[in-house]
Amino acid sequence: MPPRERAGYTSNIFVIDVSPSMGEPMFPAEDSGSPEEGYGLTKLEWALEYVIRKIQEFIFTERKTEECGVILFGTDTTNNKVNDEHDGYENIVELVPLSAPTTKIIDMLRTVKPEGTIAEPLDALIVAIQTQSLHLGNKKAWKRRITLVTYGETECNFDDWDRTASKLGELEIKTSIIGVGFDDEEDGFVEEGKSKVKQVNEEFWHKFISHLPEGLGMVGNISLAIASLSSPQLKSTQSTLASTWMRLGDRETAEAAGSEGFLEIPIKVAKATSAAKPLSMKKLHKRGGRGAWHAVGLQTDYVVYEGGEEEEESKPKAEGEDEEMRGEEDEERTEPENERQEVPVEKEELVKAYKYGATWVPCEEGEFEKLQTTKGMEVIGFVPESKWHREQALGEVSYVYPSDTSAKAQIQFSAIVQVMAEKGVMMTVRYVWRDGADPKVGVCKAQPLGSVEWGGVDCLLFVQMPFADDVRKYKFNSLTDLFDKKTGERIKEHSTLPTQEQQSAMDDFVDAMDLMDATQDEEGNTAPWFDPALSFNPALHRIKQALFHGARVADPEKNPLPPPHPELVKYFTTPENVLDRAKPAIERLKKAMNIKKGKFSVPPKAAVSKRRNGATADAPEYLYESVEDILGATTGTGDSNSLLAKTSPKGKGKDTNNAQLPTPSPSVAPEPGRLISLRTPLKDFEGLLEAGDLVSKAVEDMSAVLLQVATDSQRSEEMLECMKAMRDKAKEEDEVDAYQQFMIDLKKEATRKDFSNPDLWPLIRRQGVKISWITVKEAEGYGSQSSVNDKESRKFIEE
Repeated sequence: MPPRERAGYTSNIFVIDVSPSMGEPMFPAEDSGSPEEGYGLTKLEWALEYVIRKIQEFIFTERKTEECGVILFGTDTTNNKVNDEHDGYENIVELVPLSAPTTKIIDMLRTVKPEGTIAEPLDALIVAIQTQSLHLGNKKAWKRRITLVTYGETECNFDDWDRTASKLGELEIKTSIIGVGFDDEEDGFVEEGKSKVKQVNEEFWHKFISHLPEGLGMVGNISLAIASLSSPQLKSTQSTLASTWMRLGDRETAEAAGSEGFLEIPIKVAKATSAAKPLSMKKLHKRGGRGAWHAVGLQTDYVVYEGGEEEEESKPKAEGEDEEMRGEEDEERTEPENERQEVPVEKEELVKAYKYGATWVPCEEGEFEKLQTTKGMEVIGFVPESKWHREQALGEVSYVYPSDTSAKAQIQFSAIVQVMAEKGVMMTVRYVWRDGADPKVGVCKAQPLGSVEWGGVDCLLFVQMPFADDVRKYKFNSLTDLFDKKTGERIKEHSTLPTQEQQSAMDDFVDAMDLMDATQDEEGNTAPWFDPALSFNPALHRIKQALFHGARVADPEKNPLPPPHPELVKYFTTPENVLDRAKPAIERLKKAMNIKKGKFSVPPKAAVSKRRNGATADAPEYLYESVEDILGATTGTGDSNSLLAKTSPKGKGKDTNNAQLPTPSPSVAPEPGRLISLRTPLKDFEGLLEAGDLVSKAVEDMSAVLLQVATDSQRSEEMLECMKAMRDKAKEEDEVDAYQQFMIDLKKEATRKDFSNPDLWPLIRRQGVKISWITVKEAEGYGSQSSVNDKESRKFIEE
């Protein structure tokens, strides 16, 4: 395994010019612009802005192995280690010794002002080299970087500059010369009206950097450098390699049989991916009378709530938190205070418990023996890659390498990887990261030799998978396979089924919106518009930008947060050329789908209070009383009437066997599979609509229930009320076809000669078209669809 470059372990020194010329303004006073572009700032303030942003990046990474220091040249005083030993390095001050970056360094930089002395930049560079060498000593693993920021308007002595360049190359110090107003040929920036002194200095620095080994030096413009810092910066991390074992076979079984059916390979495991998270927020509290802010210390108080339906185990409370800070939390409580009493409980009185259904099962410490596990990765078996369910992958991906100290392990491991790649199989493993830890199950995918992306060595990629108990499968009815409930025949034409024209229009639209050829590369060839590697998380980087801005700016109102960087929002809008290309397909799709503009409003979600069993107060009671009544009774010898008796909220425990009664009465509970009962269909229908998005099910069940209610001559008026409510909701929620079919079925039943309620259809007929089929004109008013005109609707109800 090749050595990997560690993240961090970098020593950074910033060398800043504070000579008198750095006090000049960046732009003339009459020019106006944003401070984010340097307007209203001096050249030194603009230079410090660059250094501060760089240090902020170091602070953001939170690495203890990242160091930075600051050296000023052109100061009125002298304070550096080189001048203490060798004279000749005057007017150079080591402002910040090499140390971990903190906000204190930023505060110190804000106090830096231009001074009245001129110093040699090469001398300051030599001081930085020597200071860094004294600090690091023989730490060869550390990367060294020196950044010199200057205006270049002072005459300099460049004697023996080649020796300095040679030393930088010898120590492999990455050197950056950032100039205020320097030309940048790559970006096409050229400063006009440049003095002769500055031209000479700028040419020298380009010559100086050219003598460094390739990749160790660069000269840049400070404005462009600051702009690049504003772009999203990825936080590079490097996981520590954890040593463990890979085992094939069972040691005890192999030893007992005296065979060699066991193999143990030393391996290394490290993270390959890690989820990026925004900086954590802290709650601040102002100390009384001190005018200072401090982070709130947290303590945990354990309480139980008495008098309410639910009990809570603990409630965190901030130390020093006053009533004003807790007011917002108190307002969110739904129960009155007098119904939920807080009773303090000592931590020693608590016992860990597991929730089993609605019951808490206490588990005393040591009551159950802990699973004994051994550190390592045990091979369970191999499965074809085609059998792997990618959607079940959990967590992050990890690298698995052979030990870099064992040639035998590398040969054994490489052989396994090569065979896995050749056979196209994945390894199923049981992974325990330390002795006594809970085991995990996962799969390993082979990455054979030769891929530079994976380090150029044979390795495995491990990802955790769920146990069988953790996978739940849900079945949903098909959206395209519809069948008639009475005849069982397949429905080929329906309002929810796309026509051939609609499918063709949608295919054209999708093809027109294809982003794989929406742009061109540098050579003029078509290329994908979206690149995941260049798509940054807007929320994460915007929070970071806001935090950095707030730390740099004294008054955010006068200097507000600038807009997001273009790199963050470049994928927010569809490319114009793609939209233009898709216009014909969009028009065809609108015509095929009959899409029209209209005003649609989403009703507000009703506020409901949850009960102990998860039911809502506004939903019908029977929805939560019996699972069998909802899903249907299981096959067997059970009494179905006893199931109905269970669901009655008023008659629990009573014999309600309807089969023994001379005149059957409507049951409180719906039939198996239905959500609407025969006794209160209108109330249940309205309750379903308020409880959630159950419109289709509500209309379907209401249709079936009303066909039964229609036979009762005592409920004809109730029948009309239910029909009107269902018709109104069918218009609003595009359930027109369901209502039309219900009317066909109802008319067919109600006009039979042997129908038990012969007065029903004449009563319905007298209502006229307001209860007949829903017409095209009525449906369009709500954005729904109908194929019935006014004449057809009137004819249907009057015949």
